[in-house]
Amino acid sequence: MDKKILNNIRAECVDALKREPDRVRALAVLKKYNTDVFEAIRADTEDRIGDALLVAMGSFSRMLLTPYSDIDLLVIHKRGGQPDENIRRLIYGFYDTDFDITISTRTIEETIDVSRYSYKTLFSVFEPLYVAGSHDLFEKLVTKFGKKIKPNDHIKNIVDGLFFDAEKRLKTNNNILVPNLKESPGALRELSVSMMLCRIFRMRFNDAVIHERDYIYLIRSYLHAFSGRLCDVLNEEVAEETGKLLGLGESELRRNIILSLRNGLVLYRGILSDIKSGGDRFWASAALKRFSDTAVKGRDLQFFLSSRNSIDEAFWTRELHNEIPEFAFIEGMVERIGFHVMPVDEHSIQVIREFYKLMSGEECGEYKLIKDIALSLDQQDREILLMAMLFHDIGKGRGGGHSQKGRLITAGILKRYSLPDSVIESVLFLIENHLLIYIAMTRRDIENIDVITEMALKVDGIANLDKLCVLAFCDMKATNPTGLNSWNLELLKILYYRIKKHIEGDRSYIKPENISLWAKDNRKKYPDELDNIICNLPAPYLRYHSHVEIYDTAMLLNNMFKSGTIQISFEPKTMAGYALLRIAMPGDTPGIFHKINSVLSYFGASVIYASVHTMKNGAVFDLFRVGGSVIYNRVRMKRLREKLTDVLFEREKANPPVCGASFTPPVKSNVSVKFENSHNTYTQLEIECNDRNNLLTDISGIFVEHNLNITFAKISTFGRLAVDTFHISKNDRHLDEGTMAGLKLRLEQTL
Repeated sequence: MDKKILNNIRAECVDALKREPDRVRALAVLKKYNTDVFEAIRADTEDRIGDALLVAMGSFSRMLLTPYSDIDLLVIHKRGGQPDENIRRLIYGFYDTDFDITISTRTIEETIDVSRYSYKTLFSVFEPLYVAGSHDLFEKLVTKFGKKIKPNDHIKNIVDGLFFDAEKRLKTNNNILVPNLKESPGALRELSVSMMLCRIFRMRFNDAVIHERDYIYLIRSYLHAFSGRLCDVLNEEVAEETGKLLGLGESELRRNIILSLRNGLVLYRGILSDIKSGGDRFWASAALKRFSDTAVKGRDLQFFLSSRNSIDEAFWTRELHNEIPEFAFIEGMVERIGFHVMPVDEHSIQVIREFYKLMSGEECGEYKLIKDIALSLDQQDREILLMAMLFHDIGKGRGGGHSQKGRLITAGILKRYSLPDSVIESVLFLIENHLLIYIAMTRRDIENIDVITEMALKVDGIANLDKLCVLAFCDMKATNPTGLNSWNLELLKILYYRIKKHIEGDRSYIKPENISLWAKDNRKKYPDELDNIICNLPAPYLRYHSHVEIYDTAMLLNNMFKSGTIQISFEPKTMAGYALLRIAMPGDTPGIFHKINSVLSYFGASVIYASVHTMKNGAVFDLFRVGGSVIYNRVRMKRLREKLTDVLFEREKANPPVCGASFTPPVKSNVSVKFENSHNTYTQLEIECNDRNNLLTDISGIFVEHNLNITFAKISTFGRLAVDTFHISKNDRHLDEGTMAGLKLRLEQTL
């Protein structure tokens, strides 16, 4: 077979698709592509197949090939002996064309046995398409397979497995926007399986099934055409070109794909439900009808939120969207793909799912504090919290701050349900402040007493604090798989306890301003030789760190003073998922933060927290919490420490090449650079951008260029989004307007 022939057929199809905006004519182009591929293979093999049989399988047999689909072929020969020379020539001919070939062998009996428990095998073989060779063998294949595969207990067991899988997919995200849409929940595979099951069980399937299958098939073909199936995600360029043909913008295209996948998943689940229930009703027809018709009235908001199953059912059947039109506005809306893995409406439902998981005990022990808080809420507070979870992002997509807009929109919704004013006001408070805890954790210095005081005033009571912390926990867990890691959870706990104590009037967690007095009161906890060192530690450090941490730091500084050289401590805490890196230096060195980050980047380590301190006598000690695979490898940790020592002693350069390929985000990097200049001695800088290798190294390098000092740093990463906060100064003063403008321009250009 000449590979050029198939490549030319593909190229012709791709060119035609790129010029064809009409959906019907585009489907005709794809039909022609399938036919041309079929005819090319048939013409090339019919004279060489002899007494054997060549059959099209999978998407090829259903004539649903897209330009870069795999071509599945089945070769069958008569029983007895080895395949004859015709089969060898046929298979060797495929290898000679330089195709990527995968071959497996199996008898028909083995295939039937596997089909009884593997729906993928059943699905592949159930609808074969004759290509060339023996008609007699083809009739035997169809007859024998048809007799063995029928609605018996084996097939019903497969359906049970499929139903379980569908239920599981209902609780996972649908935002798998990749050129190969076949693998996405509710996409071509589910719809084709649905149609196959209807044939096996002699059930009808309505036009909606065909409509959704053809639409997703067309979208997948466009994505193949514009991406060459080379990219892993639906990037802007591919989305823009595909959207143009369909008359949709990029965000509308993503939204349409998500909604169509949901329709497909509802249809799939409905057909399985029909089969399990004996086919008494066609659930899929009724379910799809709810996507366009008005939902059944009479159910109040509390009913939707009463259980995890009820909110799922209302969401997937679109009853919730129809009952609350404002919620339908965020249906399928995609925002910040590198950060959110779900559309806005499904994210809101996922937050509620996380709450029910927490309440049911599914979560592990590290979440005990949040679970205890959630269980302590009375019934009314739980209902208030659930309503806030449902509507917390309803203001998105309308421009401006979504928390404030969400408050206004939700107020109108809740009034329609005639809820008490006190309940409405509590829900609105949570919606307006649902980011309060998150922002404090990721962007504020929670070791600063002023920050805690400000938070305590805004929270306005322990009851609100409890609900806000549970809401923040569930919101972060529902955002993406890494939205809540062990370090963020630790920050959440610390912040909760400090605000709670402050509200209760307990200031025991704040150590005295008079550090000498504090050291004297705690003399018994430390050796005498450490007194002077502790008295010279910065007050913020002494206020908020435990005696154990203070002791370890003082010992490191003591060794540094005795030896007069840099001291490095690198302690793995693998159970917590990070390593603790402490560095003590006799004096400050320009660009030291940049040098440290260069070495960490070289070894693929990530900084999840950084604390920078300068003592009264000029000595410096820096504290880093370091993540990454390096902390689980003793050899690499030893090399990291040696490299860091060489760099800090200036025996080696600080900017070695980074190991491995740099991570390139699949979406455009939206960089946010914000300054707050309310302090005389430093300027607060907040940077929000897509995460990548060397990010912190590049940022700290820019600080070196501008001769800036770092007095505080907080590093947070959520999926592909990095949120970093720095307190920076120049000559012990905050930055002037000109310096801030130049720094912002340089950061935006680099990031």
